[in-house]
Amino acid sequence: MMRPSQPMHALGLAVALGGLVLLGAAGRPAAEAAPGAARGPLAWMQQAVGLTDQQVEAIRASAGPLREQMWQVRLALGDARGELRAAMAQDPPSPAAIQAAKDKIKALLGQRLDLMVDLRLAVRQHLTPEQRAKLAQLMAERRARWLDQRP
Repeated sequence: MMRPSQPMHALGLAVALGGLVLLGAAGRPAAEAAPGAARGPLAWMQQAVGLTDQQVEAIRASAGPLREQMWQVRLALGDARGELRAAMAQDPPSPAAIQAAKDKIKALLGQRLDLMVDLRLAVRQHLTPEQRAKLAQLMAERRARWLDQRP
């Protein structure tokens, strides 16, 4: 089985970290959260790398706009994939419709990658060098466990 290359590992880390931040802030009424109180995966990150309450708040503030953009891209990507499935199901399939759907999906995947990198950079600016090193170590361990569990 082929193992991902180093750039793919870096991309995986960016996606995982971005997902942690996005999930930690997603879908919670503001009344539930005390200022600085981390929830979900952000709570894990706070405990694992020693984030302060101020860092948690700063990360939430940085991630908020990106989180909304990620949600919109995710919805659009689902719609575009549905369009591709519909184009493929036509009898006979229209090469132009299939290509248009593929182009739309490629553009949305590029937007998603851009947002994930922006999110990683936004989180990174709030971490100390020691916290960044600890998070990288933990994510590498998590990635190794995930790769070992794959069939």
